[in-house]
Amino acid sequence: MLRVFLLYLAAFWGGIGAVLLVRPELLAGYAGVSADGAVATAELRAMYGGLELAIAAVTAAACWRPAWQRPVLFMQVVVCAGIGAGRLLGLAVDGAAAAYTFGALAFELTTVVIALVFLRRLGEEC
Repeated sequence: MLRVFLLYLAAFWGGIGAVLLVRPELLAGYAGVSADGAVATAELRAMYGGLELAIAAVTAAACWRPAWQRPVLFMQVVVCAGIGAGRLLGLAVDGAAAAYTFGALAFELTTVVIALVFLRRLGEEC
């Protein structure tokens, strides 16, 4: 089951990362994020494309490298908890309630919970 979860996460992060590396302007349509110049577009490619592809790659690698599973699960907890906390703050402070917001928050919070369950099963103290 752990390998299935890691493959799901790798596919999720990798799919979004690959699309946004090539087409960062798509963020404007579903998240309201747009760039106003070349530097801003490069930043979107880096943070939404490159970073997410890196997360996907290390997550996929952990499927076949058991020694990486705990660190990768911990990374997923930290990354998703941080993004989720920022999103919750955005809901509270900015009123950023949208289908995209709730969908992303659902992914982030469920990833945190499931990753913590797997960490506990692996004997990791969290």
